[in-house]
Amino acid sequence: MSMNISVIDGQATKLGNDHAEEFAERLKIKNDPVKLRSTAFVLLTVKHYLDLQIDDAFGCLTDGGNDFGVDALHIGSVEDGEFTVTLFQGKYTN
Repeated sequence: MSMNISVIDGQATKLGNDHAEEFAERLKIKNDPVKLRSTAFVLLTVKHYLDLQIDDAFGCLTDGGNDFGVDALHIGSVEDGEFTVTLFQGKYTN
């Protein structure tokens, strides 16, 4: 495992562990460390890519059934009658 991958893996694991109760409450992810780390990776990506606070990034997650493979969705503010939609789809494996 390269140093960069190791750092990202550590951050995703820590984020999942630190917010395990919130993942269980909001997304019903319990007793599934693989799904927890995968969803935490998407959360980490959303947080950093969009420069959001963790609560705002949690609000973007769409994880669940019938989401057409979209794991997170962010709709930007309206400027000049237009807005940006950012879709996230992630796959995290060991």
